[in-house]
Amino acid sequence: MNWNRKTIVEIHQALRQKQISCQQLVAATLSVLTDYRHLNATTAVRTSSAIQFAAQQDQSPSERDHVLWGIPFAAKDNFCVGNEITTASCAILQNYVAPNNASVIDFLTKNGANLVCKTTMDALGMGSYGLDAVSGPVLNPYDSKRITGGSSSGSAVVVAIGAVPFALGTDTGDSVRKPAAYCGLVGLKPTYGLVSRYAVIPFAPSLDTVGILCRSIVDCGVILQTVARYDKRDFSSYQLSSCPDYRLLPQT
Repeated sequence: MNWNRKTIVEIHQALRQKQISCQQLVAATLSVLTDYRHLNATTAVRTSSAIQFAAQQDQSPSERDHVLWGIPFAAKDNFCVGNEITTASCAILQNYVAPNNASVIDFLTKNGANLVCKTTMDALGMGSYGLDAVSGPVLNPYDSKRITGGSSSGSAVVVAIGAVPFALGTDTGDSVRKPAAYCGLVGLKPTYGLVSRYAVIPFAPSLDTVGILCRSIVDCGVILQTVARYDKRDFSSYQLSSCPDYRLLPQT
């Protein structure tokens, strides 16, 4: 069974009950990415880092409480990762080594989520179809003759094929919501200023929003609860007087 095709809540329960390990989740991710590499959905696969991170987590079971602990995820290649190349799928950044992590990457990894890969996008976010990456078009996983949508095309694909249960994208006009619709996923564009864009390569700073692609509305709430917070390093970040609970608990 590929648990990465399940929702985050289901995977979290399996991890707590030791039905699956963090290393097995990462192994499944890497296997699926290899099988579907012809879709051109990734710019970089963080094989060694992801395996090492998962191994450390399996040795620290006391930290399993957070729902994102041990969960593999992907990030669009305009999210900076410190000391690693971040290209935004364009030729002019092919050798750009980011000096530090995007804030949202830190928020997720500090709560145990495991960044496994960076995903292909329309170059610099300037596209709506998933056809404009320097590496070529991102193919729709259901029909290669149809578009995936963009610019967060690769992030949608890696969730749709079951490589990861969620991925980060960015949305200026419809760059998360359109790929989500074309790939049968849930796509969320949060309110502008709710999620930090620090160290995310911008398209239009007055409009750009960090977004989420996943399999369920409940999962969207879980991720948003982790990443929605004030960040003084982002000029647009909004400081709420009180922090709401974005989680939607399943009805029992």
